[in-house]
Amino acid sequence: MFKTFLKNNHISMYKLAADSGVPYSTLNDLANHKLPVESLKSGQLFALSQSLNMSMNEVYALCLYTRQIHSEKYNTYASISIKHKTYFLSFEKNGNTYEDEIIPVKQEATKVIEELAKWKLEEHLSKLTMEAAYETIYAKTKR
Repeated sequence: MFKTFLKNNHISMYKLAADSGVPYSTLNDLANHKLPVESLKSGQLFALSQSLNMSMNEVYALCLYTRQIHSEKYNTYASISIKHKTYFLSFEKNGNTYEDEIIPVKQEATKVIEELAKWKLEEHLSKLTMEAAYETIYAKTKR
């Protein structure tokens, strides 16, 4: 969203770097999801908020990468986020929370991340469904 915001508001990263004092390389990595917003120093976040005339919370939300996906087959929602230059999938099922690494953040991965995440989600849910079925069968045979 950060990159889109800058583009839609005709703000170049070079100008923002000069106005805020935040290095261009940091802004570029932030815009291309190579640097999570959590890695910014509070002073950098404050400088960006001043330059963009936004609150620090608004800048944080603008730079935070999260996407929601849904498996219709299993009626389950999941989140895609970035940690340590890697896309992660997280979801809850039957009171348990699951998190898994999807793929490193790269330009080609960014184009298809939602499809990859949905495939990974359905793979996990399929395994959980099979494990539950095996447990049910095993419990019945133990009686």
